[in-house]
Amino acid sequence: MPDADKPKKNERDVKDPKGTAKLPDAPGTLAAVGVAASTGLQMAGGAVAGLLLGRWFDSWAGTSPWGLVLGIFFGLIAGFWGVYKRLTGSG
Repeated sequence: MPDADKPKKNERDVKDPKGTAKLPDAPGTLAAVGVAASTGLQMAGGAVAGLLLGRWFDSWAGTSPWGLVLGIFFGLIAGFWGVYKRLTGSG
């Protein structure tokens, strides 16, 4: 039977000797995971930076807990802004 008549197999249909399915070759999936991971890290990094700066300001000015609260707030805003710029391509 010629190769053109054979049904094409997806990599998911091909089994390895152990009987587990192989993952399809999908570079787009890895790129999406990379974008999601960097987005999460950017959000967390902004919040952590705001937290640290807020705690430092509280210890310096004696305004506990307001520096911490405002630091986290502004850190989250900075994280959201960075994510927005990354996802819209404006930065």
